Amino acid sequence: MPKTATISRVPNDTARALEDAERELKLPPDGKSRQIQIPPALVTTRPELFQPRCFWQGTLDQEHVQKLIKRINTKGELDPPLVVKLGRKWVCVDGHHRLAAYLRTTKYRHGSPFTIICEWFSGSVREAVDESIRRNDIDKLEMRPGDRYEAAWQRTVLGWGSKSEVVRLTNVSDGLVGEMRRVVAAYEGQDVFAKDLRKKLPGGLAEHSWSAARIAYHNVPETEWEAREEGAKFAKTLRNRLHNKLSDNPTVTAYALMIYDSKLPRKLIEAFTEVLKEEEEVEEGLGPRASTAHQGNSQNI
Repeated sequence: MPKTATISRVPNDTARALEDAERELKLPPDGKSRQIQIPPALVTTRPELFQPRCFWQGTLDQEHVQKLIKRINTKGELDPPLVVKLGRKWVCVDGHHRLAAYLRTTKYRHGSPFTIICEWFSGSVREAVDESIRRNDIDKLEMRPGDRYEAAWQRTVLGWGSKSEVVRLTNVSDGLVGEMRRVVAAYEGQDVFAKDLRKKLPGGLAEHSWSAARIAYHNVPETEWEAREEGAKFAKTLRNRLHNKLSDNPTVTAYALMIYDSKLPRKLIEAFTEVLKEEEEVEEGLGPRASTAHQGNSQNI
């Protein structure tokens, strides 16, 4: 069994961070959300709690940040970021890209006395974590499927909400959340399959990502697992080195790949077809087409 993914957080990462943060939480004096003025440089981040996108890509979308910088320079302030106060620190719940954009402008860079309007959240840290997911769902920069899957898995394993609540909050299909619940039930069973699953995923499901749990449950071949992991790492490398050059002009990228290897574009089309089919099946909770998964607990949990 391969090692668990290094790209995604596991549920216990958030659970441990949540427990610490709840002890530090300072609520607005009247218990109601309010708008406050804060220099952007004084707002810190806690990505293990409040940055759902880093489940998958691990970085901010630099193209989106650049668009926000232009908007700041032409129209002024953006919508208020959502913050909580943990101890003496202001922490961003929603608005990481907006804060990054502010700090890259002349007016709001580090050391500047200028402030921006932020919204001070009045709920618990757990409610703030959910709110970070909810607001990213309606934000123009939509969460990627991998981020949503891990957010749904986190809540399924930790028991944060009913099945319908997880579906509604994360925008993950009913079928996929149902599969996650089947994995949890199978892991807690007493049959041979359960024992084998616990051997593959030691320490409890909360110590493993959905990616790892799914491949273990479906007995996905190690080669397929490694291909996905290497692809995620390669994507991060490409983004760090090329930023958004591959996406800026698909025609230029197509020519570049054809010049690089004339046979590669056709191979990529074939590979994309297979990968997209697999992703559709993941979204519906159908499992791999070649799965030898446990079939004894197929009811809709």
